[in-house]
Amino acid sequence: MGKSIPRLWYRQPAESFSQALPVGNGSFGAMVYGGYPREKMTLNMDTLWSGTEECWRKDQHIPPGELERVRGLVWEGKYFEAGQRMKETMLGTWNESYTTAGSLEIEYLNSFPALEYERELRLDTALSTVKAGSEGREVSSRAICSAPADALAVHLSSNGIPVSARISLNTPHPFCRRAAGSTIVCLHGTAPGHVEPNYVESRTPVKYDMEHPGIRFSLMMGITRTDGSVRIEEDESLLAENFTDLTLLVLGETGYRGYKKPLEENYENLDMENMRKWRKSSEKSWEQLEKEHIRDYAELYGRVELVIGDGENENRDEDYEELPTDMRLNRIRSLMAADGSGQRKDGEGALYDSGLYSLLFQYGRYLMISSSRPVHRESQPANLQGIWCEDVRPVWSSNWTTNINTEMNYWLCGPCSLPECEEPLFHMQDELRLSGRTAAEALGCRGFAVHHNTDLWRQAVPASGEVKWAFWPMGGIWLAQSFYQHYLYTRDERFLRERAYPVCRECVEFIIDYLVQGPDGRWHTCPSTSPENTFLDERGRECCVSASSTMDIALVREALENMKEICTVLGIEDDLQRQAEDLLKGLPGYQTGRYGQLREWLEDFEEADPGHRHFAHLAGFHPMQQISRHRQKELLPAVRRTIERRTEYARIHIGWNAAWLVNFYARLGDAEAAENCLSQMLGHSVYDNLLDLHPPLGEGPGEREIFQIDGNLGAAAGIAELLMQSSFEQGTARLDLLYALPYRWKNGRVRGLTARGGFGVSIEWQDGHLTKAYIEAAEDGKLLLTARDPFTVQLAKTADNRNESRHKIQADGSGGEYTAEIYARAGKKYVACGLLFAK
Repeated sequence: MGKSIPRLWYRQPAESFSQALPVGNGSFGAMVYGGYPREKMTLNMDTLWSGTEECWRKDQHIPPGELERVRGLVWEGKYFEAGQRMKETMLGTWNESYTTAGSLEIEYLNSFPALEYERELRLDTALSTVKAGSEGREVSSRAICSAPADALAVHLSSNGIPVSARISLNTPHPFCRRAAGSTIVCLHGTAPGHVEPNYVESRTPVKYDMEHPGIRFSLMMGITRTDGSVRIEEDESLLAENFTDLTLLVLGETGYRGYKKPLEENYENLDMENMRKWRKSSEKSWEQLEKEHIRDYAELYGRVELVIGDGENENRDEDYEELPTDMRLNRIRSLMAADGSGQRKDGEGALYDSGLYSLLFQYGRYLMISSSRPVHRESQPANLQGIWCEDVRPVWSSNWTTNINTEMNYWLCGPCSLPECEEPLFHMQDELRLSGRTAAEALGCRGFAVHHNTDLWRQAVPASGEVKWAFWPMGGIWLAQSFYQHYLYTRDERFLRERAYPVCRECVEFIIDYLVQGPDGRWHTCPSTSPENTFLDERGRECCVSASSTMDIALVREALENMKEICTVLGIEDDLQRQAEDLLKGLPGYQTGRYGQLREWLEDFEEADPGHRHFAHLAGFHPMQQISRHRQKELLPAVRRTIERRTEYARIHIGWNAAWLVNFYARLGDAEAAENCLSQMLGHSVYDNLLDLHPPLGEGPGEREIFQIDGNLGAAAGIAELLMQSSFEQGTARLDLLYALPYRWKNGRVRGLTARGGFGVSIEWQDGHLTKAYIEAAEDGKLLLTARDPFTVQLAKTADNRNESRHKIQADGSGGEYTAEIYARAGKKYVACGLLFAK
């Protein structure tokens, strides 16, 4: 298995967003269409949203005694009435929307018929390249979104024959353009003051109020170097003539200055910020810009390598890689359509393309690096579309949905060695901790709460709409657990003390105040919903409100248990910690239902939609580990039955849903079901550019098919979970190697994963069996190492370990699971050698 080039490539320009290629530096993004003779790149800045700071400041006011009245209805079993009352008295206002900044457009004036054409995106360099040629002539463009330059840089060139091009900036928002020198043009625009969500019927959904304007923004483009001439046209476009080499910078700045800070309303100040960045990079050649960008990006991307081969035909994967990406996907789609079932058949070798799995994995890592990096303090986390959005009124507002989607975006960061990419998420959570106190106070609680949606303005109270999704005060609790997971992967005790502990403590304060003792004497969340799902009451009415949905209690239990672990590590003993431990003893437990499934609600209600897209009640199984092979394993059959029922009744293919299933099956050790979900994703739930798609749900107006990034990022996390699973509890780390390796992934290697406990992990396998694994410890501690094959483990042979004992430890076990216990020492590398593999 040779090392292949990780790239997406095509033989025709993109006709739509679903074919264009994304580039981004964490704060500034572009979709590269790659056309000739007309080229377009749509532009995004992650702080360009509709609305203003005051957009949701009509604080949620719940009438006095209303919470108690709703709780009373729940305890009486009047679930429908409780939901109706909450809709009237306990919901808030709509979120605002993420929005496009505009587009960069290039038109070649002396074009020729492009008989030869290729465009590609290299994942290892984050470089988009377009080449168009005919009879010895060739024009090419290269584009990068550079974090060091904080700019989109574009290089246009021809092979010796001069060309001319008109270059312009455009936006769908109200704007004006002006020249700023002989080679620089600025575009000044204003985002909407308000945008109604796409699912709300409205005659004027997008509102531009010049008396109370939205965020102001400035885009700047300028040619830094060319061997031709440049002038500015009357329409403020740039006309570059007779060049063979040209470098263009596009920079952007919005008036957003941070949470609760006044917006910058002066365009001159925005231009000054762009000019500051311009001066930093305009003297550099294209080669310098590209080299600087690649060095910065590769430091993150290059940490992990994955190679997968099927072992039956070593040339097959290389043959597939000679095909354009859309053709590779079309093979899968056509065979699934011909089969009719939408399932992969093991005998269909033509359908099998192992390289697409490793490409999908690295694409997920690429998208995370490109959409969530701390380029500057106000860098935002990846939203529903990461950073790439071409709409003024995007589907679901392209916001942060905290009942699964935002969390799923970041599952890959720990195991896939990208902890820095979580910083924008932590920064947002620090701000939600402040705004969320309003949401907690509305419920009579200390601490902070976040409901199911938030936006740039950090709305934490419920949105308007339906109770089944709008009222869910558990979002802050789930988001906060990422702080503790970050600690488990990095073992950064300073981060635990200074960043994680304060946030997790306030979550626990909210939990203590929100829990209420029910008729059964246990502590419950009430009112409680299971995100976006409903059940039927005794009269057959569709309801969503009850007490202690399974997901609520899983999240509460996780927060309380994590606080216990945090206090142990930090040596903290106080009343809050003791209260948390007492509450843990009084929470409801997991229960099974009439179909053998894990119950979604406290009572065994009949589901209104047995094939519902959410798996909320399985969150304690994944991403949490309250149910596992090592803990409450008697519930695993109920977990499996839940998945069977959901998939049996499912009506549509949803990318993020399939991604979560990959992770579920990995935890269950069902490698073939997990791989089948991945192949279904590739066949049904990705566009030609491999971006994940979400189809219309048929639940309301304004729905349409849309790109959602959580499927891409969740799938990458799932692939890592197939190869390596880890846990860390009470000072002991567990690491499972190749626990769910698909049968068809016969040969392969992965380098640079990270396990909980701070272990670096690299694995090699042959004919489906472990050959070698290297584990490097970040600190001293006990490690239980497990594999499905017998193996030995010892200190690796390195220069640092030259004079130390390399005593072999034989793993104990049988029946497909072998475990070795070692005491790992910080900075030391260990090697596990498999004893059984095909000769």
